[in-house]
Amino acid sequence: MAYSGILSQRKKNMTGAKIKQGSAVKLTAAYDEIELCTKDTDVFYGVAIREIKPEDEGDIGVIGTYKCLAGDGVTPGQRVGPGAEGKFYPVTKAGKTVAGVAEQEPDGDHFFEATLGIGITLALAPRLPAGKGKAKGR
Repeated sequence: MAYSGILSQRKKNMTGAKIKQGSAVKLTAAYDEIELCTKDTDVFYGVAIREIKPEDEGDIGVIGTYKCLAGDGVTPGQRVGPGAEGKFYPVTKAGKTVAGVAEQEPDGDHFFEATLGIGITLALAPRLPAGKGKAKGR
């Protein structure tokens, strides 16, 4: 698997532990540093393109198609987002962070390709009663 990144950034790992290739990361308060995402509501920044040792800089894929580490099986076309240990999980509930869309179907703890963008929070649209919410004068 190769990546076709549109945008990547160099950021420093100051966590004291290595960050594995394919892990979801977020920015710290120090703008040039990253750490693993650990919750499904973390503000996703990007994915580690290669392993990043403690106190080293590494390339973070921000926008594009990248190799990601699955925490659970996902299906092609499914929204994925960060979760425990920097792994990517299916996103199916409102209020969870969406990092991108899966391109492949991996088993848990395996790599898969996903097209990633700026992390957003999934919001499900409320259901409107029939006939409500239509534009007037059209």
